[in-house]
Amino acid sequence: MRLGKLPFVAGLVALVGLASALVAVGPAAAAPSVTLTASAAPVLPAGAARLGAVPAGTTIHFDVALNIRDEAGLDALLQGVENRNSPYFGHFLRPGQFAQLFGPTQAQVTAVESSLRSLGLTPGTVDSDRLSIPVSGTAAAVDRAFGLSLVDYRLPGGRVAFANSAAPRIPAAVAPYIQGVLGLDTLYAVRDNAVTIPVRPAARGAGAASPAGTATPSAPATPGPKACNAAADQAVTDGAFTAGQLAAHYGIAPLYGMGDLGQGVKVAVVELEANLNSDIVSYENCYKIKTAVHYFNVDGGDPAGAGSSEAALDIENIVGLTPESVIDVYRAPNTVAELYQDVNHIVSLDKDRVISISWGLCELDETSAQLAAYQTVMKAANSQAQTVVAASGDNGSTDCYPNDTTNATKLAVESPASANYVTAVGGTSMRGGVKLVSKEVVWNGSTRSATSDRGASGGGISTLCMPLYQDYNQVNPNVPAIPGLISLLTKKSSSCVSKANDPKGYLRQVPDISADADPYTGYDFYWKGSWAYLWGGTSESTSLAAAEAALIDASPWCGAAGWQGGPVGLLPQALYGRAAQDQIIIYLSGQPLVFYDVTSGNNNFTPSGLSDGLYPASQGYDFATGLGAPLMTGAVSPATFNEGLASEMCDWAGKASLEKISTTSVVPSTGKAGKPITVTVHGTGFLTIKGVDAAEILVKGKDLGIWMATCSSRTTCKVTLPARPAGTIDVEMLVANFIPCLKCRAFVPFTYKK
Repeated sequence: MRLGKLPFVAGLVALVGLASALVAVGPAAAAPSVTLTASAAPVLPAGAARLGAVPAGTTIHFDVALNIRDEAGLDALLQGVENRNSPYFGHFLRPGQFAQLFGPTQAQVTAVESSLRSLGLTPGTVDSDRLSIPVSGTAAAVDRAFGLSLVDYRLPGGRVAFANSAAPRIPAAVAPYIQGVLGLDTLYAVRDNAVTIPVRPAARGAGAASPAGTATPSAPATPGPKACNAAADQAVTDGAFTAGQLAAHYGIAPLYGMGDLGQGVKVAVVELEANLNSDIVSYENCYKIKTAVHYFNVDGGDPAGAGSSEAALDIENIVGLTPESVIDVYRAPNTVAELYQDVNHIVSLDKDRVISISWGLCELDETSAQLAAYQTVMKAANSQAQTVVAASGDNGSTDCYPNDTTNATKLAVESPASANYVTAVGGTSMRGGVKLVSKEVVWNGSTRSATSDRGASGGGISTLCMPLYQDYNQVNPNVPAIPGLISLLTKKSSSCVSKANDPKGYLRQVPDISADADPYTGYDFYWKGSWAYLWGGTSESTSLAAAEAALIDASPWCGAAGWQGGPVGLLPQALYGRAAQDQIIIYLSGQPLVFYDVTSGNNNFTPSGLSDGLYPASQGYDFATGLGAPLMTGAVSPATFNEGLASEMCDWAGKASLEKISTTSVVPSTGKAGKPITVTVHGTGFLTIKGVDAAEILVKGKDLGIWMATCSSRTTCKVTLPARPAGTIDVEMLVANFIPCLKCRAFVPFTYKK
């Protein structure tokens, strides 16, 4: 489902009027200029010592983010593709269409480039979506061009960083095209979200592999990739999980049995460090898989760098769970500006259905221009049906800790996970092993002895506005509010009331979902020539979510045999839409079917100095784990196959829906009493996926049970009815989760004759 032309896309705003409103006229000989307040000078961390001006010849790399042409039109598109009643439902943009419809025009880009050159700066190659221009120049040129000073500081801990002394000024003629200048400071480093225990468990003594409450993982016999003996044995020694055990716990294994191994789905992995390809090859050899892994250099990222544990963790987790996907690893230098550029480059290419980001920065340490730039690029990704999953951070409700000493105890969330149209992924800890019915609690390792294994699920309230889809009750008032989503903790801002945001002005809440991130319930991966031990962090949960998104896109639920949904992955609007519409089976059914609803623990990370326990887990949505931990298929028994998140997502995006299921006739309609008989059931809305269609049998309204059906089409199924005494029964077809559509409920009679 792709979009050709958008009738509702508005024309270009009157830029001349906007420019005249922004102009600050200087002396007659000087070109008018304006101040980009969104790129204001950052607040220095406590204890920063000024060293002096950045040496004049130092080369500075930064980005100029550009405004989209028609934000109202883009917002209308995004709301249309998620609204089943809209003519644009499911019609995502094709590659190249975003720039054509919403990106700055080539003339606008050229005007900005020319202006930058006239200021003594060097613009680089612009990505195809035309959302940003990479720029370089000497420190002296940057100072002159923007009317500011770049200053070096020594930060607590000894690292030297620079920052701009003021907001940049730019020529008024191009101001309407520019969203902000990104990367004029390096005060706050981008960080990965991986944590590990400091000592291999065997060295800590027998029985010390896991803290109280955790369990040694079992080794279920499941379809899909199997770990080699070396990996399986090491996992037992460390109390860690193999890929197959994670697949068993999160209901992925039944998808393998349906032939879904992520075949052909491209997953982009954002990295700011290099990994050793030999580690990935060794991991694949162990699991006897041949997943294609490609590497791409972005803005000078070094493919030959040292082997990063973060990159190996990200790649191997996805490879192990989706062995037939295609992994595209994009490596950029480790700076704030390059993280944005790396993500934007992937989105502009529009060839990867899933984008996994395990890196981030505290939202309070980014300029409003940086946050706005992420908002724009994530909207672009969503308009192209690209699922973006991002780590919510490993420092609980205080994401600025420990990098920012000024804001260390302030409640804060992580960017880019906090951006709208990103699926932010928090962390849980398993209790009871990896069985499907085991319990999950909030990951919180605040009290652990070593700094390397401390951490907690990132979450809280963003400074950004709540997207309309998050409070789904505002999209569809006929659907009850998701439990816990709007609470006494929810905050408002008058600036957030708009057609694109929640009309009540709420602020964005993070995370959206969660999964295992506790290093003590983590898993072994191959790093620098051997099996590493017990790694975790929201990097782990994020890469797991990326694998789940790929499996959804490749699943029969989304294909011709299922709901015919096309790419949907873990798009956040689908997650919230389903959580709201199906909350009876998700939160009130008594067993996990779509999410593990995490109701124990909190994400108060006490090493930060904050100990208020403000965000406890609770039924439904909470600030520690979001909607819960995704369960790809529900509880499985020999007789039934209950649907899970994979089916729910595909149904949300699909042309064929549960709402269209009906039963119209049984042929033959009579049979001999006392003997089983095979009949053909006719109707609509059946699926041709093995094990998901069944016939429910009733006598005078009393349910006698269900009998599995084999469907050759969406209108025809065969069922073997049980032997029964003479009399009439009622037969109704049930599909997927065995919860019939009440509006189209239709029983047809079958009579046993003597």
